[in-house]
Amino acid sequence: MLRGLKNSVFSRTGIRIAELGGTDKWNFSSLGFAVVSSKEGEIKKWIDDILRIFNESNEIEIINKGVDYLKYE
Repeated sequence: MLRGLKNSVFSRTGIRIAELGGTDKWNFSSLGFAVVSSKEGEIKKWIDDILRIFNESNEIEIINKGVDYLKYE
């Protein structure tokens, strides 16, 4: 199930999703990704696109999400 979801995100956005933890439990996993851009709006669009793909799936439930922005000057 997660493999299909990760593949769907990649095919639709070009962004790879990594499993970061929870793989020892059959019904829980932590996922992560990183995007880099000089345009804040582009980053927000990518995040919105990924969350929309996750929400389209009836097989998963997002129980927590976090977004960190780092600005390099």
